[in-house]
Amino acid sequence: MAVARPDRVGCVDGDWAMMTDLWLKREAGPLTVYCHDGSYACDNVDAVVEQYTKAIAEVSAFFEIARDKAPPISVYLVEVLEDDDDEVHRPGATARVDYDSASIWTVYTSESPGTDPEFELTLLLLRAAYGPTSPEGRFWEDGVAGYLAGKGGAAYFTEARDRVQKLRDEGQLRPLQSVVRSYHDHHSPLSTTIAVAFVTYLIEWRGAERFRRFLTAIRGGESEALRRVYGRPLSGLDQAWARDMENKAQQGGGKAMAAIKGTMAFYRPYVWSLVGILVTIFLALSFDLFIPQALRFVIDNVLGTKAVGFTVPGLFTSGQPIAQGEKTTALMALLVAMVFMFIVNAVSRLRQAAMTANVSQGVVYDLRMRFLDQIQRLPLSYHSRTPANDVVQRFQTDIAYVSAVLSSGVVPMVSNGIAMLLFGVTLISLNPLLSLVALAGLPIFAYSYRQGRATLRTNQRETVRRNQEIQQSVIENMNAQTLLKTWNQRESVMERFSEKLNLNRELNIRNAMITQAFARASVLITNGVQVAVLVAGGLVVIWTQGQDLSPGGLMAFYVMLLRLYAPAGLFAGAFQTLTLSADGLDRVSAVLNRKVEVDPPDAVALQPLRDSVKLENAGYAQTKGKSILKGVNVEIKAGSKIAFVGPTGAGKAALMQLLPRVADPTEGKIIWDGVDLGSATRESVRKQIIVLPQDTFILNMTLYENILVGKPAATNHEVVEAARAANIHEWISGLPGGYDTIVGDRDTGVSTPNRQRIAAARALLRGDASLLLMEDAFSALDAAEQRKIEHALRGPDGRRTVIKVAQRLGTVTDADEIIVMDAGEVVERGTHDDLLERGTLYVQLIKDELGEAAVSGARQAVRRLSKLEPFSSLPPEVLEETARLLLYAERAPGEVLCRQGSVGDELFIIGRGDVEIVVADDDGNERIVSTLGEGDYVGEISFLRRTPRTATVRAQTNVEVHILRRLDFDQLLERLGSITLHHLEDTAKARIEDTRQKLAAVSSRDG
Repeated sequence: MAVARPDRVGCVDGDWAMMTDLWLKREAGPLTVYCHDGSYACDNVDAVVEQYTKAIAEVSAFFEIARDKAPPISVYLVEVLEDDDDEVHRPGATARVDYDSASIWTVYTSESPGTDPEFELTLLLLRAAYGPTSPEGRFWEDGVAGYLAGKGGAAYFTEARDRVQKLRDEGQLRPLQSVVRSYHDHHSPLSTTIAVAFVTYLIEWRGAERFRRFLTAIRGGESEALRRVYGRPLSGLDQAWARDMENKAQQGGGKAMAAIKGTMAFYRPYVWSLVGILVTIFLALSFDLFIPQALRFVIDNVLGTKAVGFTVPGLFTSGQPIAQGEKTTALMALLVAMVFMFIVNAVSRLRQAAMTANVSQGVVYDLRMRFLDQIQRLPLSYHSRTPANDVVQRFQTDIAYVSAVLSSGVVPMVSNGIAMLLFGVTLISLNPLLSLVALAGLPIFAYSYRQGRATLRTNQRETVRRNQEIQQSVIENMNAQTLLKTWNQRESVMERFSEKLNLNRELNIRNAMITQAFARASVLITNGVQVAVLVAGGLVVIWTQGQDLSPGGLMAFYVMLLRLYAPAGLFAGAFQTLTLSADGLDRVSAVLNRKVEVDPPDAVALQPLRDSVKLENAGYAQTKGKSILKGVNVEIKAGSKIAFVGPTGAGKAALMQLLPRVADPTEGKIIWDGVDLGSATRESVRKQIIVLPQDTFILNMTLYENILVGKPAATNHEVVEAARAANIHEWISGLPGGYDTIVGDRDTGVSTPNRQRIAAARALLRGDASLLLMEDAFSALDAAEQRKIEHALRGPDGRRTVIKVAQRLGTVTDADEIIVMDAGEVVERGTHDDLLERGTLYVQLIKDELGEAAVSGARQAVRRLSKLEPFSSLPPEVLEETARLLLYAERAPGEVLCRQGSVGDELFIIGRGDVEIVVADDDGNERIVSTLGEGDYVGEISFLRRTPRTATVRAQTNVEVHILRRLDFDQLLERLGSITLHHLEDTAKARIEDTRQKLAAVSSRDG
């Protein structure tokens, strides 16, 4: 520990004591407070003693510990604590509890005065009252400690529930079982917050007395203690806690109405279809109302002798019973009427189903199109923070829930609501007194539904949330198979899946139990009412001899009763659907209501770059106070090639977002030919800029369609020519499906180099763009191919403006200007040679990447090269450019620089070390024909004549070599006249002849 506990005390007046090491102590009951003489803590010791004394009283009262039974407690107020594995993870404070000596060490300064002593005191008194706990008991002890600290006024613990509720709303709250299980080995401020929130719930739910019983019982095991004290396992308590949070979040209710109101806007285009659905509802219900009345007519009037209450011309007259000879005719007429009503009912219901499906699926289509459009318009920050599975969940499941408002919510509610109203009125008209018995079951029905609805709703929401977690885990598992296999993570993966699937199983079981309980309650209520109606109705028929209620009327009443309670159950189910729809609407609306990329009303269309792009005091911060770019002032002339380099975190990547307006500067501005990019439409900005990031995304479509991304209206000829220029046509043509081969981003058959070539082909189709923005876009290609493609990307006239954001410095040496950034600021700028001369950060970056020799060696190599034929005849400006094009490499003894028979596309200048020139005969026998050292160059014969290499070059010692690639040299030759070119060829012939003579001499000697 930072301070040793004092053990020698000298007496001073009052209740103070002076320590031999300049400590003071203050005693108050069981409490002894120690502090350094003259410290801030000693100046405020009275307040500290009062605070701790009050805290001891509150904690003792909670645990019902008599004050005289409290153990002696020592509190040490220090300015600094050393790190310790046993440190209490108390958010917002630094403290340590020593259980053996019943002491607390806590920081107490003007900047950090301890304000929540209840936390540490609780831990000490818990040990004194209940003894040591099991490892899993730490979760519960920290939870109650935070609860009491919150009651004492500690703001952090008071707000614990709000933070946990936010975690839950964001889908970041892990299952409680996982938190408790890992708490002993890894307890962080976040997990302590969860412990405090959950223990607070338990205490408020079942009281302090039961929680104290639990703390006693937990010494014998957590699972048994939970079942004994709370009657359920931890998973059940977790679900109860989730329901409690759900209920608190939804106080004020109105979820069903919220769903209806929230989705009405989506149904406005279908208003006439909705009217048609309402008409079909009434037509369909007419049959349900007709059947009971027809049944009463048959029993009372056709089979019985009761007088008819209405007149049918030609059949019977009102007030008279139907004659015996007319009963058959009346029954046939009723049959015709029933067939007609049945047809009306069937057609109406079919039409209702068709119109409902048409409207619902129309809403799904409209909503998904709007959702997808919104996703395309949301800023990159949303996509970088939101898991893809979360977006898919909202797109698929939640939008389906929203569309279910009509088909499974509103239509059943309206239909069943009208049916219940009509059937209820009909029952009252048949017999008002008996209808009281019949309708008495509805309040009981409503109460049982209300009791189960909240629980089922919470469980279903939790099930949806946990299903989403499982889906995300499955996707993650599929994408990370290489990592999981190479790191032997199968067992840990299965353990995590087991935990999530087990929780999902328990939720599904509970959902099924609640649903079945409600269904059984509904059946019980319905059956009870049926029995009551039959008994009561039978007594009425008997006692009144059919005057108040006829046998046919009782039968009609009974059938109507059945039709009344059937919609009641469906009505409840419709409410449940609306609740789920409201949840889905909340999640979909959370995306639809997000702020999108919107151009200003007076935005202008950006024109091709003619003059320059300027960054004027440009700055960018993703979060407030954390700037990625600061005060950048750079002018990029049209037609130039500019490179931004710097160490990791320098702010280079921010340019990839600011220039194409994926993000906008948080300060300053970017000017394009006098136009502020912020006042231009994003579409026109992105039309003028080709963006080639380091990682190429391959869409799940054919290779042809992947290239078409660059220009959707391109012709087949343009696509093939772009592929040829990107050096990928041959590879595509060799595939079984050619350009029609379907690929995807996870397709391992598309290598990284080919991905980058596809990106190049896309860019080559964009002939109308005036600026090329690249971020190590061709890092997987060799330098020669990279330069060839970059040359093609500059356009037919070679004047397209290029901005390279590079990590590999060897690819930017030919830039017109290199801008070096560090910590978000421009620290130096200039050409490659200028920056080498200064020897500052740029040089250090080169040393870090290529080694010390790469910095000075390139210029030295060119100086040596300029003294040798044929390069001595090159103009000085060409040699100066050559220095910028040289690549640096190192080879160990025995390593091959180039091999006999290979393509001669590189010239090697030896910086340090020795190489041997080796020739192999037809039988594979090797002969060393020459040795070259520092300052020599090799490979010029095949390099100049573009022929296969005539010998193998192999390092004898550690070699530093500078490499000139033929593609770069071809660009130099374009600047030379024919005389110089002939001179180079003559020199090459002389070197060839010299080599032949050496070979002949070797052969003669060996012979």
